Amino acid sequence: MKLTQVALPFLFAGAAIAAPVSPNTLETKSTQMCSGYQSVVMGVYTVYQNLWGRQQATSGSQCLTVKSMTGSTIAWSDEWSWQGQSNQVKAYSNVALTSVSKTGVKISSISSIPAVWNWQYSGTNVVADVSWDIFTAPTAGGANKYEIMLWLGALGGAAPISSTGSPVATVTLSGYKFKLYSGTNGGTTVFSFVAISQINNFKGDLLPFLNYLATMKNNLGFSVNQYVNVLQAGTEPFTGTKAVFSVSAYSVSVSQKSSGSVKVKGSPAKGNTNQSNESTNQSKENTDQSKVAASSVPLYGNCTGGKTCSVGKCVKQNDSYSQCVSA
Repeated sequence: MKLTQVALPFLFAGAAIAAPVSPNTLETKSTQMCSGYQSVVMGVYTVYQNLWGRQQATSGSQCLTVKSMTGSTIAWSDEWSWQGQSNQVKAYSNVALTSVSKTGVKISSISSIPAVWNWQYSGTNVVADVSWDIFTAPTAGGANKYEIMLWLGALGGAAPISSTGSPVATVTLSGYKFKLYSGTNGGTTVFSFVAISQINNFKGDLLPFLNYLATMKNNLGFSVNQYVNVLQAGTEPFTGTKAVFSVSAYSVSVSQKSSGSVKVKGSPAKGNTNQSNESTNQSKENTDQSKVAASSVPLYGNCTGGKTCSVGKCVKQNDSYSQCVSA
């Protein structure tokens, strides 16, 4: 996840290689995560409870609950209340495609990224976004160079990272109309497609968004030679009370040209390892917090927008984010 840059009065925030699963498969046992950094493997996905910005809040909490999984369709909810620092993101709890994080997928090899996302939001004075977050790099598993966000909803004045505050283009992709913004976050170039009208029930292909960036003018070097290393979906909360982000259905997959639209199974073992590692690292994080000093590396800052700290010491890391403190 990224370190958010904001400017008032607007708030700025900063697969699917899926496996064939029997349509009769149904996991009904709920899994709830309320601590700062937890993860659980659900089929082809890894679900992350990522409260990376919680230290910016004066008060609050957040719990993610996995409701069910049928085949490759997952349902979950996020319940949260956050107060303080209204221009700062407090979390990005999300569902990530495990296989993409493990192996990376070259964009030029992808034939489609079909996705479905049905969601609703409720609560009081909710400021948040609902977004896909995609990180790409020149190599599989390499340091992230680009972050591509697809915002289906911007609630309460949330707005994306932008170098000018104005969209660079208005486009219709996969049947939906978006404004495109661009900016930087540390050493990462950020492109954000923001839906002009809130999309509560998305069904379409994500690949046209990547292809559009590769062919547009002034794309800052983005090309189909990039590798998708992270593909995740979730919500970024700023502030609000008794907010409930409810996802009734979500699925995503990556079909590759070389395999004739083959869907490759992810490895659940990695997610289990991450979960135990995060439990171990939580105590380390608490110890290392005392070492943080004022510098170019913010507390819980994600220096490069992915898995690599360009400066400072990495105190926590998984497939979706890193956290750095002063060296």
